[in-house]
Amino acid sequence: MIAPTRRKATISKLSISLFLTNIYSNEIGGIVNEAVENGTVKDIELVSGVERLPFDVPDDEMCDNGINTVFKIDAPNSKLSVLEFAYCSWKRVEVVYLPKVEYLILGHWSSPYLPLTLGCVPCLKEVDIYSATVAYQEQPFKLSELLSGTTCITTITLDFLGQKIWLEPEKYQLHSAFSNLRELRLHGIFVGFGLLWTAALLEAAPPSLETLNVEVYDHLCGDDDKEKQLFGERTNAPWEVSEFTHSSKSLPLKELKLSGFNATEEQIIFIGAVMKRASNLRAVVLKEQYCKKCSAVSTPITSGECRFPSNEDEQEMVVNNIRSRSSSGAQIIFSRHKLSSGG
Repeated sequence: MIAPTRRKATISKLSISLFLTNIYSNEIGGIVNEAVENGTVKDIELVSGVERLPFDVPDDEMCDNGINTVFKIDAPNSKLSVLEFAYCSWKRVEVVYLPKVEYLILGHWSSPYLPLTLGCVPCLKEVDIYSATVAYQEQPFKLSELLSGTTCITTITLDFLGQKIWLEPEKYQLHSAFSNLRELRLHGIFVGFGLLWTAALLEAAPPSLETLNVEVYDHLCGDDDKEKQLFGERTNAPWEVSEFTHSSKSLPLKELKLSGFNATEEQIIFIGAVMKRASNLRAVVLKEQYCKKCSAVSTPITSGECRFPSNEDEQEMVVNNIRSRSSSGAQIIFSRHKLSSGG
């Protein structure tokens, strides 16, 4: 299907699911790379999988078993604009040269470490990484190393899916990669981690950063014994944020969005600190989190006194508490989840 052809038709999006169980897996890299290079494929999504591949097996033994440990894309003439890897089981994925790719999506990987390395991707504008790392994936990675050499990124989404934080603490190392960033999305942050640690990423914010979008994970539906055994203990490395609430350095933010707001003191402190330092802030949007599964089985993890303010009096109390911490004139907006008439 993607072998060289005289036809001029272009595949708008190619999705490939790979289960590496025989020697033919060693050929897929070259075939896909050629399809990308000759323009046969416009967008590509690669899903790979293996049956219980042990990552302590030496590379030469894996090759003897017919499993390719490296997937490489080097296509200097490619017009590929979207590249997506999902459930990646290669030990290493090397994107050597993709001159036109603008959107990179990486979701779930099987190796103990992030397998992706980026070479020359001069047009990369949006990066979306999501994963709930499992118990043996204990090693966080440096975002600055993944994005080394990129300077055009405008939007970054990091979704931890309610599990451990797989980022290694960094701050000023991200200056280059963040140099044109306009929106930073931090999703699936387990409620027990709080939000102040995200301030370290804001310290690397360029003048172009306009929106910080934060989503708190406060669910019981994914907290059963089976989930705990699979994903292991939720952990987050120590981040240096002691200066954030007292620093006078201005933040360029114009909008702060917080989904999963439940009016905890820690959240109020975080919002107040951001408002104090973001002199151009126009709006703070506080959204209620709703999960059909959670509402059917139980209340959220933080059930008790802290919850989303449900009426005008409660909202006014929250607003007064926030405004007492800064002189910002930003509008504070509460957004409740609306249940459909059918349920």
